[in-house]
Amino acid sequence: MRPWLLLLSILQAPPRPDLQVDVSLTNVSFTVRDYNGALQPSLQQSDFSVLEDGVLQQARFFSRDFSLPLSLGILMDLSGSQDGLVAKNISLARDFLRNILQPTDSVFVAAFDSRIKLIQDFTSSVPEIENAILHVRERRKHAPILGQGTGNASPVREAIYLCAREKLKPIRGRKALILISDGNDNASRVSVADTIEMLQSADTILYAVNPGTSALDKIAHVVSPQLFLYDRLTQRNHLQRMAAESGGDHFKVRAIDLQTTYRRIEDELRTMYVLSYVSTNSNYDGKWRKVEIRPNQPGLAVRARPGYRAISPLTVQ
Repeated sequence: MRPWLLLLSILQAPPRPDLQVDVSLTNVSFTVRDYNGALQPSLQQSDFSVLEDGVLQQARFFSRDFSLPLSLGILMDLSGSQDGLVAKNISLARDFLRNILQPTDSVFVAAFDSRIKLIQDFTSSVPEIENAILHVRERRKHAPILGQGTGNASPVREAIYLCAREKLKPIRGRKALILISDGNDNASRVSVADTIEMLQSADTILYAVNPGTSALDKIAHVVSPQLFLYDRLTQRNHLQRMAAESGGDHFKVRAIDLQTTYRRIEDELRTMYVLSYVSTNSNYDGKWRKVEIRPNQPGLAVRARPGYRAISPLTVQ
């Protein structure tokens, strides 16, 4: 699978130090829209209440400073089902990153076919990002391995899981992972639930951009249409669930829609609120806890991850 691409432009800037915060904080990133779908970027902490399992919590930190550093991962699918789709995304990817990235932001680039590789570590350097994107297929031959699926196949979930755990979890602040893939996973050793739990533990929002499948997969559709359709619907549902439960979104788009999709992601990343609280329930019992960010005024809708599993932040792997 291969549609990928997004990256490239911003003023050069030195790497920033990670923000240090209390590990007992529960961090929730979220966006707010009115009932007409318009993003609402000017709300205050007093406009929200946060509840955990129905119990009101006290916010310790709230930010609507959209100039806060953004840590962004780009995860590109280079497996066979994406053959012929990669080149279409290059120019739009450049435009996307020129608009979204600020001098204090940082980006890493990873890619996978049967192996998951780190093409470019975190950087704010335009030349480094451009080189990683434009030469991803050449650079993956010698890039360090983050992980590997089972056999010669495509480990989509495992790639998401490892990017969240290895690259984004150690960093504090606003974080997002953009996956460019059709989601066809036939090699991961981690489940959908495992992947969701890691995204939530890493406070990372997943945006899954699905630009379609290759001509080879279209032949498979002709040969066995019912099996192909069932498999694709299942994989798409998995992508939708992982994105939604991280507080992100899934986009099934055609090439002509990619610019609109990237603009929507860009708008959300730049109008994202961050709220942190220390739970009144200090027992790390491994149970699921429902988190609700509730607007205190009518006509607003919040999108955020729906909760988290209460595992000690010092033990999640």
